[in-house]
Amino acid sequence: MNETEALITSMNLYEYSQQNNQEMGILITKNDDLKLYDDIYTEAIKILRMSEEIKIIVEKIPPKIK
Repeated sequence: MNETEALITSMNLYEYSQQNNQEMGILITKNDDLKLYDDIYTEAIKILRMSEEIKIIVEKIPPKIK
């Protein structure tokens, strides 16, 4: 979703889905359907608020010298 469009798809982010499932997507533009675009935005904000924040710390490990 951006300032003018929302894309909703059924595809999961797994290689299996890409290779084995029938998938579809719909593109909604703010100019064509403002109410639907706003409803999608509201739902996306709800999902973000319910999600957990995950912090990942990356530490570089020096190579072992033989």
